[in-house]
Amino acid sequence: MKQRQHRRILAATLAGGALLLTGCAVPGQEGSPASAVEYHDEVITNERVADLFSAWTNEAHVTVDRRSVVTLELLREPLLERVDELGVSYSRDTINQIADVLKQQAGVEGVASDELVDAVEASFLVATYVTTPQGSEILAEIVTSIGDDAVSSTRTGEWSEEEFTRTVEIATPMALEKAQAGDVRWIADMSVTKAFVDVDQPWVAGE
Repeated sequence: MKQRQHRRILAATLAGGALLLTGCAVPGQEGSPASAVEYHDEVITNERVADLFSAWTNEAHVTVDRRSVVTLELLREPLLERVDELGVSYSRDTINQIADVLKQQAGVEGVASDELVDAVEASFLVATYVTTPQGSEILAEIVTSIGDDAVSSTRTGEWSEEEFTRTVEIATPMALEKAQAGDVRWIADMSVTKAFVDVDQPWVAGE
């Protein structure tokens, strides 16, 4: 019952954009030394995180936080698995095009790497889910599931639904404004989304 109520609160927050810090973060756990986080059958290694971080910074000239990189990559596959439920048009080819343009605008020659395409895909998917009513509900379910089942390293930190909500609320209005103006750099705004915090970080509801 409590989990169901928490899910509804998070879904409402993502849909409505109101700042709402509720509940407690799930404690982080020590995973494999080579992994940043493990969730069900998915293992995101530190090497994978480094490659994604490099793609953001070196190809797109986007400043990102390591925990944002881990968060987005962790969400990417679960969001992909359910994207058909949203009733929106989605194509990996479109993501490739966005990543190529992002790289070109950064003044870096060549086509986007698979890592940059994956990074852009994750940001795109989060934005798509956040801006659709049904998507917000599904996203809330996935975020809660990760909090319940993911195993993260000390360096990665512990999963916090509150931190995820807070950063999504910061990123989404800026990204939407740029997207509506046809600025592909809106993807960079969504890249600030993250859900990991230091273990035992205190939370105080803000105004």
